[in-house]
Amino acid sequence: MNWAGRLWRAATGADAFSDGPRRRLAVASFVDSLGSGLWLPSMVLFFTRGAGLSAAVVGVGLTCAGITSVAVTPLVGRVLDRHDPRRMLVLSYAIRTVVYLIYPFVHSAALFIPLVCLAQAAAQAGRSARTMVVAGLADEEERIRMLAGLAAIRGTAVGLGSLGATAAIVADTRAAYLAIVLVNAVSYVVAGLLVRTLPTLERAQQPEAHHQTKAERRQLLRDRRFLVLAGLNAVFLAGDSVLLVGAPLWITTRTSAPPALVGVLFTLNTVLVVLLQVSLGKMAKTLSGAGKAYLLSGATLLLGCAMFPLAALGGVAAAAGCMVVGVIGLSLAEVFSQAAGWSVPLALAPDGKRGQYLSAYAVGEGFMTFAGPGLITVIVLDGGGLGWLGLGVVAAAAGVAAQWLCRTGTPQTTRG
Repeated sequence: MNWAGRLWRAATGADAFSDGPRRRLAVASFVDSLGSGLWLPSMVLFFTRGAGLSAAVVGVGLTCAGITSVAVTPLVGRVLDRHDPRRMLVLSYAIRTVVYLIYPFVHSAALFIPLVCLAQAAAQAGRSARTMVVAGLADEEERIRMLAGLAAIRGTAVGLGSLGATAAIVADTRAAYLAIVLVNAVSYVVAGLLVRTLPTLERAQQPEAHHQTKAERRQLLRDRRFLVLAGLNAVFLAGDSVLLVGAPLWITTRTSAPPALVGVLFTLNTVLVVLLQVSLGKMAKTLSGAGKAYLLSGATLLLGCAMFPLAALGGVAAAAGCMVVGVIGLSLAEVFSQAAGWSVPLALAPDGKRGQYLSAYAVGEGFMTFAGPGLITVIVLDGGGLGWLGLGVVAAAAGVAAQWLCRTGTPQTTRG
């Protein structure tokens, strides 16, 4: 095996995909993410230039989709605890396939907004279901390694897909955008068929989840440590909006760095996350390890944010250098927080409630999806350098608090 092959195996944790079901899940994740990589860069252009919707309508629709994903998470958690998560993941792919097959016929807000909300709700359910599938296929020691490997695989696929999207964006025709929509729909079909071949997981065979008392259903709301950790986790997710919204705005409006640097920084982030997710993410295999990962995430997010105001003070070379260091910090923060975000709900979930805990933890992700860009825009345009430093300090404090909560005692309930 050449050096490139060895690097790929190390980066993706290929040893974690040693049997047939795990390999099929990995292939399904790759195919799904390849389609997503094609779709995400061209999504807004498809709806505005290909479907004729206004930018305001698209913005309202995407905001409604983010709110919907937050609203459905409690229901998703209860469903996942009652049914085989493999079947729920297949259903998520099926719903998204139907939505994307209807997208070519969208020309009004009345059809666009319900469809994009349905697609986002299905995607949110699919993420929680996939984590539960991994938990069913791997033992406690291997779960985080397998999840990290899947994240590396998905990141690689999204990067490759985004290269393909460039051709459609350059062509800028309705036919090119329609091709991307249909390819993405096909990717969901292929991924769903692969997941359907996975073995039935034990969760579907636990009927006690159907007969919980009201007190048992409220157990999650009484788990204050978990709820605080879920809230703190949302702070670290702000790093995504910093990269997607904050960095491009800051580079183009407040620094002397060339606008082309934005694409370079996106590529740098993708490469770093793919290469480091498995090797660094493995520290979060335990609850205490997840606390350390959160601490490091807060520290590196502070480093990344501190580089932004410095980039505004120098010339072209200094600005570019500071932005590169800043994105390295953001990338490390993403790796650490993502691994901790998988570990905490799996470690703290009682038997029969893993789906509810995973879905509750995902609320922060859904919230930051629609609120994060706006918050970061306010920091960039109004807060300036002090805004960036304030965000970094908040993230560092969240890291300290999360580590303390993760090492305070042990989970009070048996792990699911």
